[in-house]
Amino acid sequence: MVKQVTSLTTGAVATILTPGPNCRFWSVQNIGANQVNVSIDGGTTYIDTNGKAGQDPTTGATGLGYILPAGQALTSTMDVGGNSLRKPVRAIMATGTTTLNIVTDDSNSA
Repeated sequence: MVKQVTSLTTGAVATILTPGPNCRFWSVQNIGANQVNVSIDGGTTYIDTNGKAGQDPTTGATGLGYILPAGQALTSTMDVGGNSLRKPVRAIMATGTTTLNIVTDDSNSA
């Protein structure tokens, strides 16, 4: 799957990727001009099998999440057997707007 996200804002966290059941890797590339903060634990909308929610990314000096500067990428790999839970990837803009290219090896990812 290949998709492009251009609709992130500084005011709201959004799910940018939900890995499909056979996803073994994904990559989020920031090809725009501004920083994005990214969460890979599913954020507050995802509850794991132990009943625990993740944390949404936030902005600011003490912001939560991985900082994804312009021109950089964040990549994750998962086990081949498909037994691990595929957690949604959530993001928020630090400032302005940007464009993210998202690539996975699974056509059922969204």
